[in-house]
Amino acid sequence: MAPWLIELSQAHTQLCNLDITGCVVPTDGWIAAFRNWNSLTSLRLMSCELDDFDVQILSPPETANDQPTLLPKLQKLTLDNEIHLSSTIVRDIVRRRYTLSEARKVDSVTREVAAIQEVTIRGWDAGKVDHKDVAEIAECVERLNIGAFQGGVSDVVDEGSDSDTEWPSDWDSEGSF
Repeated sequence: MAPWLIELSQAHTQLCNLDITGCVVPTDGWIAAFRNWNSLTSLRLMSCELDDFDVQILSPPETANDQPTLLPKLQKLTLDNEIHLSSTIVRDIVRRRYTLSEARKVDSVTREVAAIQEVTIRGWDAGKVDHKDVAEIAECVERLNIGAFQGGVSDVVDEGSDSDTEWPSDWDSEGSF
């Protein structure tokens, strides 16, 4: 299940920034760990072999009777080299959190759900990135960083658009995690 990740989350519940690289964790392990990090605002996952189901857990539940939202304060999400993910799941997560934040709804334990303000996706399979998804993500976030897609990025996003999308020139993440 990933006992080390769960132990880390139990020992450091007030963690605000987390960067996990090269760790393959089953979905149940992510859920168990993320339940403990209610203060986490920045998450970077790199080369963790995630699929859409693994990341879907970051979307708030549909009703208040469901489980509480995982990582309710998450504002910055970075997904590097996750070639099995699709832009549709990221769009759904970002849009749901944005909608709940705008409506000022709260989850089942009365914590507000923060909107994700910054999304970075790099090193993805261009075939799993839809231009419409990227446009919808850009509408919901303050900053969208996209870069280095396998197979080229030119077919995914129009670089000349007026959106706040930034095109990083290298693979280094911005800021500290």
